[in-house]
Amino acid sequence: QLPVSLAPMRIRPEGAFDRWSAALGFDDLNFESEEFSRRYHVSSDDRQQAYDVIHPQMIEYLLDMPDYDFQFHGDVLLLAHVGFLNAGEIQDRIRVIVGVIECVPGYVRRERAN
Repeated sequence: QLPVSLAPMRIRPEGAFDRWSAALGFDDLNFESEEFSRRYHVSSDDRQQAYDVIHPQMIEYLLDMPDYDFQFHGDVLLLAHVGFLNAGEIQDRIRVIVGVIECVPGYVRRERAN
């Protein structure tokens, strides 16, 4: 559970279909980091919120780990995964989620506090 309420937003690995769609003019949000924009497809109901949440420190944090699928909705952050995880992998995912939450800027937390 997040300490803020956010509009629906998804940060997921970029796929071949996404690149094909972009060629047809359907584009996701792009960021200053070309590497991040190549690795992740970002969609949000609130573009400004996405740019506020996905700032340089968040981008650096996400680039330093495997490509995960994050979904934000209201005060919920979901890290999606297909398949089974062992106890150590679950603990790793919890640390990743906590890191993402800690990267949400203070001004976003204040403006969108629950």
